[in-house]
Amino acid sequence: MAAISIIGLLLGAYLLLMPLIAFLKAKGAETELRALRAEIERLKIGAETTAPTEKTPPKVKVAAKENPEPQKSKTPKSKSEATKAPWTPPEQRQDTQLSNAAPVQTPPAEPSFFDTLIARASKSITENWIIWLAALSLACGGLFFVQYGIEKGYLGPVARVLSSLGFGTALIIGAEYLRRKPNIGMQGWFTVPVALAAGGVASLYGGNVAAHTLYDLTNQSVAFGALVLVSFIAVAGSLIYGPVLAVIGILGAYVSPMLVSSGAGAHPILYLYFLIILASALAVERYQRWAWLSAIAVTSTLLWGVLLNLDIPNEPYLALYVVATILGVTTVPAFGIRPSWDDTDMLNPNTLSNLSTHYPTILTVLTSIGGTALLSLASPQSLILWQVTLMAFLGLIVWSIYWNHRAQNLDQLPLIFTAGLVITVSIFSPLGWLNFLPEITRFFTYTSTVTIAALAFLIASFWRTPRSVRPLYWIASGTMAPLLIYAMTYISWHQTTQIPENMWVLSAVLLAIFLGGSAMLMLRSKIRHRRIGSDLYFAGTLIAGGFIAYLTLPTDLYAHGTAGLALAALSLVIRFKYYWTGLLVWAFVTVTTGLVIADLLPNYAMDEPFLPVLVVFGAIVALLATGYTMAQKASLPDRTVLFETATLLTIALLACVVITRLVPESTYRLDHMSFGLYATVWIMLAGVQFRRTLIQDGMNKIRTALAYGYSTLGLCTLAFGIMMSPLFFGSIRGIFPVDSVMIAYALPAITTYALYHFKLLPSFITQKIAAIFAALIGVFITIQEIRRFWHGSSIHLDRGVEVGELYTYTVILLTATVTTIVLAITRKSPILRKVGMGLAALTAAKVFLFDTAGMQGLARATVFIVLGLTLAGIGWLLQMSQTSEDKEKD
Repeated sequence: MAAISIIGLLLGAYLLLMPLIAFLKAKGAETELRALRAEIERLKIGAETTAPTEKTPPKVKVAAKENPEPQKSKTPKSKSEATKAPWTPPEQRQDTQLSNAAPVQTPPAEPSFFDTLIARASKSITENWIIWLAALSLACGGLFFVQYGIEKGYLGPVARVLSSLGFGTALIIGAEYLRRKPNIGMQGWFTVPVALAAGGVASLYGGNVAAHTLYDLTNQSVAFGALVLVSFIAVAGSLIYGPVLAVIGILGAYVSPMLVSSGAGAHPILYLYFLIILASALAVERYQRWAWLSAIAVTSTLLWGVLLNLDIPNEPYLALYVVATILGVTTVPAFGIRPSWDDTDMLNPNTLSNLSTHYPTILTVLTSIGGTALLSLASPQSLILWQVTLMAFLGLIVWSIYWNHRAQNLDQLPLIFTAGLVITVSIFSPLGWLNFLPEITRFFTYTSTVTIAALAFLIASFWRTPRSVRPLYWIASGTMAPLLIYAMTYISWHQTTQIPENMWVLSAVLLAIFLGGSAMLMLRSKIRHRRIGSDLYFAGTLIAGGFIAYLTLPTDLYAHGTAGLALAALSLVIRFKYYWTGLLVWAFVTVTTGLVIADLLPNYAMDEPFLPVLVVFGAIVALLATGYTMAQKASLPDRTVLFETATLLTIALLACVVITRLVPESTYRLDHMSFGLYATVWIMLAGVQFRRTLIQDGMNKIRTALAYGYSTLGLCTLAFGIMMSPLFFGSIRGIFPVDSVMIAYALPAITTYALYHFKLLPSFITQKIAAIFAALIGVFITIQEIRRFWHGSSIHLDRGVEVGELYTYTVILLTATVTTIVLAITRKSPILRKVGMGLAALTAAKVFLFDTAGMQGLARATVFIVLGLTLAGIGWLLQMSQTSEDKEKD
C-alpha cells in the first residue's frame, strides 16, 4: 500500500495542474477574443485617419505615405518581431490643412504579456478538457489494477516497482504512437499524447523512488542516476510535448537529490549536477522561449547553491558555481557565446513592464544581482572562499566590460559586480584572519584584484565610450568606480597592521596621477564627449587629492587642504567652464567651513597658544579671500558669493575666538559660554545661507532649508545656554564687559541684530521683533551683571537679594523709563511712549511691592522720594509734549 500511496501522490500532484491550467485557459480565451476585437478596431481607426475627404488638399495624401502601410505591418514575420515591435498609432500632424480630417480615436490597450500567455496556455486545454478527463480515468484505472494485484498478493516488491516502471513506459510509448498519427488530430501541447507522457514520467519517478526508499532495491548512486535519467528524458521530451513535461522534468531533477539523500552530507559533484540541469533548462528555453522555465531553473540553482555551501563549508566551490550560473544565463538563452543584442535598453521600470521583449535582459541582470548578493554574503566563511570570490568578481567585471560590449543592454553588469567586489572587500573583510598573517606579500590577492578592477574601468572609459550609446555612463563609471573602490577599501582595511600608512598614501597618489592623466588624454582626444569626460576626470583627480590631504595633513590643517582644493577646482572652472568640477567648488568650500567649526572650534581655538591659532585661522581666511578675488575677476557671481560668505564667516569665527580668549581661564568646558559661542556660530551659518539664497540656481530651496535649520539650532542652543546660566549653574568668569555672560548672551544678540541690519534675515523678521529679542537678552544680561556686582562671581538665586541690589534694580528701571519717555517725545513715537509708560508702571509696582518689604529706614524713604520726583518729571514732560503737539495742530 505504501508504493501505491507514493504513486498516487505523484500522479495526484501532476493531475492537480490540469484543472488550474484549464481555468486559466478559460480566462485566456476571453482575453484573446478581446485582443482580436482591439486589432479590428485599430484597423478601422487607421483606415479612418488615412482616408482623404473632399476638403482635404493633396498634401494629405503625401503625408499619409510617410507612415508604414497597414498591410505590411499587420502580419509580422515571426513571434519575436510581433513582440519587439508592438503597434503604435501613426503620429498626427499639427497642420492647419488637416483641420477637416476625421477625429483620432484612441485604440484599446494592447493585452499584456501575462494575458497573452494565459490565453495561449488555456486555449488548448479548454478545447480538450474531455480528453484530459479521459486520460485521468485511464490513469486511475491502471492504478486501481495494480492496487488489486497487491491486495491479492500477486505482486511483490520487485513486481510492484516493475509494474510502475512498465506502466510509465507504456504511457510514454502510447503517447508517442498517438502523436505520430497526424490524421487523428493528436498534435499540440495540451492533447492526449501530452497527458499520457506526463503521467508516464510521473510513474517513472514514483517507481524509482519506491525502489530506493521503500524496498531498498537500489543503492543511492543507482537511484540518483535513474532519477537523473528520467529528468533528462522529461526535459528532452518537452521539446516535443511542450511545457507540462518540462515543468515535471525540471522540478524532478532539482528534487531528486533530496529524495535519495542518505543524510551523510552533500558531495561537491552536486554543484556540477545542478549546473548541467541549468544548462539543459536554458537550452530548452532558447528554442521554446518559455520564460518561466529559465526563471524556475535559475532560482532553483541559486537556492541549491546556498544549501550546498552550508553543507560543504570552507570550500571555494560556491564562487565558481555562481560564476558559471551567470555565464550560462548570459550566453545560452539569447545572447550567444559572444553576447550581442540589438536592443540597448537596460533594466528599468519600462523594460520590466514589457517582459516579452526584454526578458533576456531582465533574467541576466536579476541573476547577476542574486548571484552577487549570494557570493558577498557567503564569502566571509573562509579565507579561500573570500580570495576566490575576489578573483571571481574581478573576472566578471573584466568579462562584462570587454567581452559583452556588443550587448549594451547589459551595461549594468560591471557596476553590479563592482558593488559585490566593494562589499566583499569592505563590509565583510576578514580582518580577523589577516591580522595573523605576518607578511605583506599575503595581500597580493587583495591588492592586485582591486587595482586591476580600477584599471579596467579607467581603460573602459576610453574604449567603450566611442562605441556606446551611453558614453557618459562609461565616463562616469571610469571615474567613480576607482574612487569608490579605494574609499571603501581604506575604510575597512586602514587599521590592518600589515598595510603601512605610506602604502595608502602611495595608492592615493597613483590614483590621482591616473585620473589626472586620463583627464589630459580625454581633453586631447577626438572623442565626442571629451570635454565632459575631462570634467569628470578632473573632478575625480581632486577627490583623490582630498584622500591625499586627509592621509598626510594633521587634523588642524584639514580645512587648509580643502580650501586649496577649492581654489584648484575654481581654476579649472575659470579655464574650461566645467560643470561637475564647479560643483566640487561648492563641496570643498562647504567642507572647509565645516572643518573650521568641527576641528578648530572650540577645543583647538581655546586650548592652543594664541599665535598658532591666529596663524591657522589667518591662512584659511587668506585662501578663501583668494578664491573670492579669483571668482570676482572671472565674473562668476555665484562663486563670488560663495567665497565671500565663507571668508566673512571665518573672520567672524576668529573674532569670536579672540573675544572668548580674553576671558581668564577660557579653556573649553560645557557651560553657558560654550553654548552661547555655538549659538553664535549657528546664527552666522544661518546668515551665510540666507545670503547665498540670492544666487539664482537650483539650490535655493536647499539653502533656505539649511538657513532655517541653522536658525533653529542657534535658538535651541541659546535656550540651552540660558538654562545653563550662572543664575542656576556655575559661576561667571572674566571681567566686565568681557566676561562669560556677555559672550554667552550678548554675542548671539549682536550677531542676530547685525544680520538684520544687513538684510540677511527673512522678511518676516521685522525691526520690532529684532528689538524685542535684543531687549529681552539685554534685560537678562543686566540682571546677571547687577547680581555679580553685589554677590561676586557666584550669582546663584539661592543666595537671595541684597538691599543694594534692589535699589540698583529700581535705579536701572527709572533710568530706562526716563530714557524711553525722552526718546518717545523727541521721535514722536506712540509706541515708545506706551513702552515708557509701561516701564513707569513696572517701576512703581516694584517699589511698592518689593522695595517696601526689602528696605528699611533712610533707604526706603529715599527710594520713594526718587520715584515720586521721577514720575512727576515724567508727567511734566508728557504734558509739555502734549501741549506742543496741540499748538502744532492749531
